[in-house]
Amino acid sequence: NANIFHFIKKRFLYGYFMWPILRKTNFKNFYFYLPFLFVLFLLSFPLNLYFEDYKNLYLFILALYTSTVIIETIRVSKNFFNTPLIFFILILANISPGFGILAGLLNFNKE
Repeated sequence: NANIFHFIKKRFLYGYFMWPILRKTNFKNFYFYLPFLFVLFLLSFPLNLYFEDYKNLYLFILALYTSTVIIETIRVSKNFFNTPLIFFILILANISPGFGILAGLLNFNKE
């Protein structure tokens, strides 16, 4: 890739143009829904204000995700000074397809 922005944009567009595949639901393409479901989960943050049990579940899943990304960042990083940048890039690379699917869904409903 030319740069990080191009890479994140490519991941977003990957999710955005995923709707023809997602409309044909079967067990072989079920894992394509995971980024979308995670983004919906992240966007459900306001529910934490009203439900204590949901807040605990939300924080647990967020802590599990963050710790997994931290472990992967340490595994991938070869230079200590690049570690925060790699952490940020991994998070963006993970959630951008989900936001792309969400944008594709909103655009799909307009057509």
